[in-house]
Formats: sequence, structure tokens, C-alpha cells
Amino acid sequence: MKKSQKQKSGSIKTKLLGTIIPVVTLVVVALIVIAYTISKGIIKDSATNQLVLSVRNQKSQINEWITNDLCSFEAIKHLIEGSNLDDETLQAYLDQYYGYNNDYPEGLYVGSTNGQMIKPSQSTQKTSGFSDDVWFKEGLTRINMQFGTPYKNDAGEDCISASGILMDGNKDMRVISANVSLAHVSLIVNSKVDMDSAESILVDKMTGTILASRDNTKVFTKLDPSDANKLYASMAQKVNDNDMTPYEVSDHLVVFEEIPNTTWLLISDVPTATIYKDLATLRTIMIIVGIIAILALALLVERMTHFVVKPIKALTSDIIQMANGDFTISIETKGNDEIAAMGRSVQEFI
Repeated sequence: MKKSQKQKSGSIKTKLLGTIIPVVTLVVVALIVIAYTISKGIIKDSATNQLVLSVRNQKSQINEWITNDLCSFEAIKHLIEGSNLDDETLQAYLDQYYGYNNDYPEGLYVGSTNGQMIKPSQSTQKTSGFSDDVWFKEGLTRINMQFGTPYKNDAGEDCISASGILMDGNKDMRVISANVSLAHVSLIVNSKVDMDSAESILVDKMTGTILASRDNTKVFTKLDPSDANKLYASMAQKVNDNDMTPYEVSDHLVVFEEIPNTTWLLISDVPTATIYKDLATLRTIMIIVGIIAILALALLVERMTHFVVKPIKALTSDIIQMANGDFTISIETKGNDEIAAMGRSVQEFI
């Protein structure tokens, strides 16, 4: 007894398309992801280098400003030390430097451990109780004049003192100092950035105090790892850990540069949206090109399989007729490929 079984028929074209297109799609997606990742890495490295160059340029300008002022102070200090001046002559000498430079308009002044203050006649520097001031305490620990801890003067201006021991042979230990405005360094920090959308802050890494920032409300506040602002919190943590490597956090790229001969740290950041904006465009283009490529390939595969499968379908129809007992058919074959050879063999069989 003959059993007939119905079998599900499936199109070869459908099977080919169902196999090739998903594989090609995965390959295209993988290529897009790989290209995007590599491009992102290259762009990030380029942006980091550009930001580092920008902050180094700022560092160079700040260092030049510091060096010029300190050299001037040291020259005055050495001249006083080598001149053996009495107090009256010393005051007359200091009078010359009142209003001499916009960085230190009050000129220089000298404080002694006996409580005596010698300063320019027009200076508003206080003459009593200075032994507890930071400039005097820090000056007693230095042979050469150096910048110390920033502060706000009575006029509310951001200042910093450069001070050091005055070795002029006086029986009481003396400190020579100058109040320097931070206005110039703030200008460098706020406006000398060579990268679009980048910002910088100047920080005293010993105390975490912000010395200069485009946001005036941040000046003289301290970086805090518990800050609600993730960017500033991460900066504080990096400063605490003494980790000066560039990093990316809270959608910002951040780099550090230490200012020589100071405890200052210049921190610069740029939003990642700025550096990756071209990458986002590139990603969109790659996705569009990938979709077009997949559609074009699908159409190409469909057409190719159509021309390949068409003679097979015709041969299949003939074989079915033979199976049903019809041997009057005639099989037409074209070409010299495997399908044509199969058709000729079937025709010989008939």
C-alpha cells in the first residue's frame, strides 16, 4: 500500500535570504560598532592632547607671571640685604614701589618679630597684630620669597602674598612681603583657553581652595568629594588621591597641570558632547550607509537567487509530472552549469 505524505515545501530563495541577510546585518552592525569605537578612541585621544596643550599654555603664562613677580621681589630683597639700610631709609626705599606695579599696587613691606612694621607711607597695610597673619608665619619659614595662601583683602579683592626672610643683619628676624592681586592670573585661567567650550579652574592642592574660576561663586570655596556636582566631586577626589591622570566623568573630559614653584593645580575640563559631536554625525552616517548597504545586498541576493532558482523550479515541476506518470514532457536546458547537466540527464532518462 502506497502512502502519500505531505511535506512542507519551502522556497530556496526564502532560505537563502533568511540565512544571508541576518548574517550580513550582524557583520555590518559589528563593523559599525568597531569603527565607532575606534573613531571614538582616536577622537578622545586627540581631544585630550588638545586640552593638555591648552592647559599647558595657560600654565606657561601663569608660570611666567609668577616668575616675573618673584624675580622682581628677590631683586628688591637682595638689594635691601646688601645695603645695610636704617629704618628711615628703608621706608623711603619702599616708597618707590608703592603703585609701581598693578600686580602689587601696595608695594612691599617689612614686618619684624618685635612687632615693628615698615611700609610705604601711603600703604594701607595694617601695622599691628600681623605676627599671626599667614604672610608673616609663612615668610619666617622661607629663605627666598615664595607665594603662600590666597586670601581676600579688606577691599574684597582676591590676593596672595609673596614673603620670605629678610636677612639684612637686623637683630630681630624680619620678613619682607608683598600683596599680589590674583586678577591677572584669573584672566589667564578664565580667558586663555584654546579649546571650544573648555573651562579651567586654579586650585591650591594643599587646601583644595579654588583660586580662580569663571564662576565667581566658586572662588575661595573648597573642592569637596561629597559635592553634589559630580564633576567637582571627582576633581576633589583626584586631588586628594594626588592622581593627575586625565579622566572622563559626568560627561566631561578633565586634565590636570601643576604650576611649578607653587602648590597650585590648574584643572581644565571640556564637555564630551563638544568633542564627540562630529562622532555622533559620523555614527548617524555609518548607520544610514549600513542600512542602505543591507537593503542593496538584499535586493542583489534576491535577484541572483531568482535567476538561479528559476530553472530549478522548472525542473522540479517536470519531475513532479514524471512522478505522476507523465513521460510525454520535454525538458529544455540552457547553459553548461550543474542545473543544465541535471536537466539533460533527466531528459535522457525520459
